[in-house]
Amino acid sequence: PAEQVEHPPVVVSRVVPAYPSLARAQGLEGLDVLRVIIDRGGGVEPAIVVTRSLAGLDEAAVAALRRWRFDPGRDHDGQPVRVVLEVPMRFQLR
Repeated sequence: PAEQVEHPPVVVSRVVPAYPSLARAQGLEGLDVLRVIIDRGGGVEPAIVVTRSLAGLDEAAVAALRRWRFDPGRDHDGQPVRVVLEVPMRFQLR
């Protein structure tokens, strides 16, 4: 987990999720929370778990998070490590 590493991962490239048209038409807003593993290279590993779901928004949140890039987490020696991270993804109409 991120709180157990010396230097947690830092987002360097973030992709905003595409708002699903049905969710937009319904006025759906809220928060999804995703659990992901950031690999030693700063990439997002394929298995993403939705831990807090807002029906109709999960797929968009996961698709966006797959494209994020991170400066990887590092141990006390500065070596890159895999890190489990919880990522909130807010959906808000404007």
